[in-house]
Amino acid sequence: MARHDVEAVVSFLDAEYQITVGSGKLFHGKAGELEGWRAEFAQAADLVYVRTPESVDVSSSGERAVEFGTWVGSWTTPDGPHRSLGRYAAHWSKVDGSWKIRSELFVTLNCQGADCS
Repeated sequence: MARHDVEAVVSFLDAEYQITVGSGKLFHGKAGELEGWRAEFAQAADLVYVRTPESVDVSSSGERAVEFGTWVGSWTTPDGPHRSLGRYAAHWSKVDGSWKIRSELFVTLNCQGADCS
């Protein structure tokens, strides 16, 4: 993520990927994420998101897992620095022997700096 390597970011996503972002908007599809990250990185050269897992539980079948943790996003806007943070949950599924993220939910709990509304 810090390298802004869009291909690496989306390589972990399932083809049927869904995400609810911190503002509550829902997005569908790996292709849309690819374009979305390209646009985000083009808009904010210093954009960084860090997710810190707190727990991961794997199903008894070994085919699904749930990850819970915290996240922080920071970047500079034309009006100054911005920092958002909150909690997340990720649904992982094993696809052809590899773990892929099926869906994610991010909830913004705090916003600091520019563009917090």
